[in-house]
Amino acid sequence: MPEVEDCSGTGMGFCGHTYRGPAGRLHVTTVGEGSFPSVAGYRAQCGAAG
Repeated sequence: MPEVEDCSGTGMGFCGHTYRGPAGRLHVTTVGEGSFPSVAGYRAQCGAAG
């Protein structure tokens, strides 16, 4: 997935995702493996997506 910025190589399988669009950015941290990992945290930044 192009939104994935980084994943841990060991442990619980944390991954960081950043979605960018005209309204801003959404940063999501997931944990776990498989088709449906759990959301561990998120942060929204309104404004320019640059």
